[in-house]
Amino acid sequence: MGHCKGTQACIRGSAQLAIASALLGVVGCGTGGSGGRGDDGGVGSGDSTAAGSSGATSNAADSSDGGHDDAPLPDMGVPVPPTCGDDDPGAALELVGAGEGVHVGLVPALGLAEFTLEAWVRWDGYGTTASSGVGGVAVEPILSKGRGEDDGSTVDCNYVFGVDAQGHLAADFEDLASGLNHPVTGTAVLETGAWHHVAASFDGSNWRLYLDGSLDATASTDGASPRNDSIQHSGIGTTYDSMGRAAGSFDGRIDDARIWDRALDEAALQAGMFAAPPDTTGLVAHWPLDAVDDGSVPELVGGFVGERTGGAWSLPGRPRIASASPSATNLAPVETAPSDAVVLSVQTADADADELRVELWGRAIPELESFSIAVLPDTQYYCDGTHGGSAQMFYDQTQWLADSAESLDVRAVLHVGDLVDDGHTYVEEWMVAQNALERLEDALPDRPEGVAYGVAVGNHDQATNSYPGQTGFYNQYFGTTRFEGRDYYGGHFGDRNDASFITFGSGDTQFVALFFEYDQPGTPTDNTGPDADVLAWARRVLADHPDHYGIVVQHSCLVGTGNGVTVDTPFSAQGQARWQALRGEPNLRLMVCGHVQDEGRRTDVAASTVHSLLSDYQFDGMGGSGKLRLMSFRADLGELEVQTYSPHFDQWYETDDAHFVLPIDLDHGGGEFELIGTVEHVQAGSTVDLPWSGLAAGGRYEWFARVTDCTHSVDGPRSEFTAE
Repeated sequence: MGHCKGTQACIRGSAQLAIASALLGVVGCGTGGSGGRGDDGGVGSGDSTAAGSSGATSNAADSSDGGHDDAPLPDMGVPVPPTCGDDDPGAALELVGAGEGVHVGLVPALGLAEFTLEAWVRWDGYGTTASSGVGGVAVEPILSKGRGEDDGSTVDCNYVFGVDAQGHLAADFEDLASGLNHPVTGTAVLETGAWHHVAASFDGSNWRLYLDGSLDATASTDGASPRNDSIQHSGIGTTYDSMGRAAGSFDGRIDDARIWDRALDEAALQAGMFAAPPDTTGLVAHWPLDAVDDGSVPELVGGFVGERTGGAWSLPGRPRIASASPSATNLAPVETAPSDAVVLSVQTADADADELRVELWGRAIPELESFSIAVLPDTQYYCDGTHGGSAQMFYDQTQWLADSAESLDVRAVLHVGDLVDDGHTYVEEWMVAQNALERLEDALPDRPEGVAYGVAVGNHDQATNSYPGQTGFYNQYFGTTRFEGRDYYGGHFGDRNDASFITFGSGDTQFVALFFEYDQPGTPTDNTGPDADVLAWARRVLADHPDHYGIVVQHSCLVGTGNGVTVDTPFSAQGQARWQALRGEPNLRLMVCGHVQDEGRRTDVAASTVHSLLSDYQFDGMGGSGKLRLMSFRADLGELEVQTYSPHFDQWYETDDAHFVLPIDLDHGGGEFELIGTVEHVQAGSTVDLPWSGLAAGGRYEWFARVTDCTHSVDGPRSEFTAE
């Protein structure tokens, strides 16, 4: 459904739909919802065949706009799942908001010197982190006994296990001797929206992390022993201090959580992943996390009943059998099809020969338009009039952009930070910046609010250089009050504008640009870099705008080489952190930055191909010479032309570093996928044919199949065709 957009409210609503279906005697084994990420074992929320029907349903596309958000909601039938035998996955605990989790309390029996912590999780990646202390880890918690509170006493952390902001498993304890932290971090990145078995073991000398029954990472603790006499409380999906105060919240589902008083090896973990472990020696606690009708969370070994705060019971839970994933191969149409007789054809496959449910999803591909986005590098020396810069250079930049907004179709202006040079010393610098940027606010014929723009916070915009959070003047001149009420302003993190986003575009090609504050690890000395909560917020913004291409605007992203080498420029520490956190979002396309005198770029491939571009000219002898970057999107050619121009000197720069063209994928904007139809009880290996009606002659369309068995839900490849 193109109406959910991956929001937490929709996720929770889907869970409640699944619970309701279960009460009717039907358990959904697969997923529905918007055509975003496949949900490996997720709750069905899209269209499906009602119980007792003939086995297929179909929805016609809206030929006027390809089925966008103004299309009517499809009927919601009760899902008919594949025939799953006795391996029904049951329920799981779903947590989606800050403050949600399970409080187990102060349980001395859970204080352990050696242990294994294991659970099934389906991580969605938008939770809040808890810290195990200085030198430890910051994770969305899975299982815990304590968190960072104090050092060298019984209020040290016995153990905490979770997922960090980059999607790695991570664990930590504070030791008996001094309270020092002994962390371990995994190497694999968890796929969001998919079930995984996770475990952390400590044998008295070494940490071991396991993902899906295989060793992921190890770390020696040099003989340190965990604080097993800690009086901090135990929790599931969150952490607690010695007073029972919560911190951090897992976002996703947790199922079948166990704690052992010994370190299980790989074979033992594999033996108990999908069924009751054959050897329960040392099993201290087991929370099956099946649905109950009150706020309690039963425990089966020691009676350590937890109390649920928030959260919900969701169906289905974790996989109960080890099975192969199904697949789908698109057969037809290949390139073209008659607009009044389109039939989508898919070949299914499943090594386990399971019965399948097949959903077909489609959308119209809009006609693409060409347009421009401008990037303003560091303007600090224009505002303070040093290093050869002048306020007039800044004024000329923004006036030229305002005057050219129609002729060049400039849809947005992105400032990479260091608006001023002395963050809280001279208010006159901020007045220059305001005078320059407010020229973009003058009304245009088709844009009464002028050109959309936003500003990242640079280290020189902070009261104390490089100290995050010291942004009083920035928020006085470019805070939320300046932007709230503007149609293009999307919102901000927390109560200030230090991290914010805007939306803009041309026709059906829409963008969401996120702006971050300078936040370098080690400055001040206890700063760990970009906050996990801000990164989780940014991921949520991108996920909530699946039909918008994402741009990350930050002051520091790449490290200038100073030697003319511009390709494969290294990431800065904070640029690397943001890339790691956001690279899993398939709509991310660009990252832009300044901070260091250079021109540089790099291209990385993760969920999509992302170009990172550095431009900063402040030390060229004239404060930057009034140079700006003009990024022209040639959507029909799949190209991004980057040019460098100084309105002050009316000069275009033609070096290879100043003028270049990059490939960029803008072929898939314009709306979310809509469910075309569903076929139930499909025998693996058979072909599914389903008509797609209501298509416009000459229109281009994109579609894929989602194939679900009793354990997995897999999205097949996307195919395109033209309706004739």
